[in-house]
Amino acid sequence: MNDQANPGTSQQLGTAPIGKLLLKLAAPTVVAQLVNLLYNIVDRIYIGHMPQVGALALTGIGLCFPVVYLIGAFTMLVAQGGAPRAAIAMGSGDNALAEKIMGGCFTCLVAVALALTALFWGFGEELLWIFGCSEETIVYALPYMRIYSSGSLFVMMALGMNLFVTTQGFATVSMRTVIIGALCNIVLDPVFIYGLDMGVEGAALATVISQAVSGIWVLRFLTGKKTTLRLKWSTLRPSWRLMAPVLEQEDILYLGEGNTPIVEGAPELQKKLGMAFAFKNDGQNPSASFKDRGMACAYSYLRALVRKHGWDEVLTICASTGDTSAAAALYGAYVGHPIKTAVLLPQGKVTPQQLSQPLGSGATVLEVPGVFDDCMKVVEHLAEHYRVALLNSKNSWRILGQESYAYEVAQWYGWNLEGKVLFVPVGNAGNITAVMSGLLKMRALGIIGALPRLFGVQSEHADPVWRYYSAPKDERVYTPVTVRPSVAQAAMIGNPVSFPRVRKLVEAYEAAGGDFGVVQVTEQAIMDASILANRHGHIACTQGGECLAGLLKAREEGRVERGETAVLDSTAHALKFAGFQNMYFTDTFPPEYGVTPDASLANRPALVIGAAEKERLAPADFTRAAAQAVADRLALAGK
Repeated sequence: MNDQANPGTSQQLGTAPIGKLLLKLAAPTVVAQLVNLLYNIVDRIYIGHMPQVGALALTGIGLCFPVVYLIGAFTMLVAQGGAPRAAIAMGSGDNALAEKIMGGCFTCLVAVALALTALFWGFGEELLWIFGCSEETIVYALPYMRIYSSGSLFVMMALGMNLFVTTQGFATVSMRTVIIGALCNIVLDPVFIYGLDMGVEGAALATVISQAVSGIWVLRFLTGKKTTLRLKWSTLRPSWRLMAPVLEQEDILYLGEGNTPIVEGAPELQKKLGMAFAFKNDGQNPSASFKDRGMACAYSYLRALVRKHGWDEVLTICASTGDTSAAAALYGAYVGHPIKTAVLLPQGKVTPQQLSQPLGSGATVLEVPGVFDDCMKVVEHLAEHYRVALLNSKNSWRILGQESYAYEVAQWYGWNLEGKVLFVPVGNAGNITAVMSGLLKMRALGIIGALPRLFGVQSEHADPVWRYYSAPKDERVYTPVTVRPSVAQAAMIGNPVSFPRVRKLVEAYEAAGGDFGVVQVTEQAIMDASILANRHGHIACTQGGECLAGLLKAREEGRVERGETAVLDSTAHALKFAGFQNMYFTDTFPPEYGVTPDASLANRPALVIGAAEKERLAPADFTRAAAQAVADRLALAGK
């Protein structure tokens, strides 16, 4: 196997001259196809010469051809779809993905082979009658078909997996796979048909054994040391989780969500912090928060259900700290009839800007005394006892949509997340579970080579997840907490409904080689970090400030190294939480927040000239006086 011994064979696919490469690959492939014809020719020669019954036996075997073609067709369905994809992955330098594709195709071939064997054994006789069998030919066709279909697995391995050998450039090895099988068939046919007097059963058995030999040859090569792509146990598991119902184009709702930028930290701020970092500005979504990712998905599915079932009224409902209600109301308003939207908000716990959004979108806005957790219990009760569509993070379509955050981060960094550390606020745990789920799917497919380190961030005013993971592993007990007022309002949740999913995904994340942790920060740190970021040209909301505070805390605790790059999730737009900034600047935070402004960060407007002066002075004099006051304040030098 000369090309087998050459480790550069696969690399030559991208560097060798086209003409030479075409000849090298095409010649063995053509020879293999010609030799493959021997399977059918040899069987017919020997069977046709069977004494007395040769003509009938040959006719019976001919009636089995549809079965042979069906097995071949399903083989090509999987292999001719998978092999080019593997080649594309190899061409992009991603052999890990190519191996995952090959492993998935192997598993599919096994599953299809077993299914076809069961089908032909269960309904084979009925099919042969449909194909035109007679009483005289069924006695030859049926045993041939059953034996041949019993070897479907070997046939599909030999034909299907051999394409992955050719894909890697080992055309000679692929040719030998076919030749070995053909030679075995030529030798075994007379032995079984005449020597053992097995007739058509012997011909079928010879074919199956020959294909088994070819299949073993292929698998031996693909699991050996000389192949470029190696068939491994770890690659055999298909990614069924990626298979979700496909929606029709007319149902898909898109308002411009997603594709939000990752903005590198301002140079001066990175230098000041001694750390490379960037904000992913999810506040640049349509309703100014990351919730739009999930709402687009959830409402698309709802549209499909409405069209399918002909519903004339659908009520969507959610509990919210502000952002979920804004997104739900916006997307519900866009869809219109028959969907109506109702949102439950904790009374007095939502910023005026956030409250204005669902009101402006025409949603029914209902307030409940207490905090988000109280609202969540109410909507859960409603979802259990009334016909409503729940839009909180328990909605799996919401989570699927929010997984796009992880995909975009990976794409932004060229699908290489080594050395990256992601900081995500925990809140109701919907976003962090979506991020973990998306990362795990990409890792399972080989799209990313390694999982990034991942930190959840919680305020000390609402920190049940931090408390759970800060305890020793064998002493962890999850306990909800009573929340206190927080500037990171989306995170002010004492009992995240998605915590069970957090626990499950963390186990999977760590088992896959990822590193997960939770950081607790103070309200003071959140506000200081928010103001610091925005003073350097960012548009970080208080949740973004929470993530920056989490990064600083992790650095302080030695959990993040200087050479790593942090990606911080700024879940909403800074303008939604401008009221907290004003409280900071005017030192008017209620005591329960525990925030005291840093004088170096505080900023307030200064009146340069009084209203009385404006009334006293003539317009031209007022302009000169005001300009002089500004020049004095800014220490401007005259021209």
